[in-house]
Amino acid sequence: MTIKLRASKAALSSRHLDSKSGRHVIEMGRSHRLGPRPSKLLERVQRNQQGARITFWGPKGVSIRKVPAEHLEMLVKTVDELGLRDPRGRNLRRLKDVEGTARRAARVVVDTAAAWEDHLGPFYDVDGVRELLGGDQPISRQAVSKRRSLLALRTGSGQVVYPVFQFLEETPLPGLGAALEELPEQLVSRWTVASWLVSPQPELGGVTPVDLLRDGNLVPVVKAARSWARALAA
Repeated sequence: MTIKLRASKAALSSRHLDSKSGRHVIEMGRSHRLGPRPSKLLERVQRNQQGARITFWGPKGVSIRKVPAEHLEMLVKTVDELGLRDPRGRNLRRLKDVEGTARRAARVVVDTAAAWEDHLGPFYDVDGVRELLGGDQPISRQAVSKRRSLLALRTGSGQVVYPVFQFLEETPLPGLGAALEELPEQLVSRWTVASWLVSPQPELGGVTPVDLLRDGNLVPVVKAARSWARALAA
């Protein structure tokens, strides 16, 4: 497959791809055949801009479209996974319906992401949390990651996101950190904890833990988290 990258000079610096030497770089307005490690080329695009205009030459002719950065990121990770699981492409070569398989895989990814967002609500990325907590002087990424009172979720693509429900205006929800301490990541995944926080709990009278925390009722939430942790560890 050959791709052609089009972007403004401000978004993407002038570089080139040298397959013989193994260098994976990009030059404006030129076409390149993907080398032995194509994900490195795509990763370079992803890091340098919020999406790229890519021209694909394939069996159906030329297709030009704007590719969002999120699509490029998923493509990079998928290529890397395929390289680990099927390095020579032998298994994929046996597929009779490549387009159908790709369509089903994309449907699973998108529908799963949509289902989680419907369940948990919107998310902040790290920069969003930095600005939210720091105001005019955003705090550092390291300061965000070290906050044990925040619930951080890692997506399948490796991005770290923070559910909006854990913030009360511009501050972390009081008591959330204490509940999280009862539910260590080694015991239960952060995604499962996030689901528990926004789901009605019988031991809390059918109220969600997040709603109780918003009302200032910290003790029953921490007790429920401790009880759940004991049940999981049993």
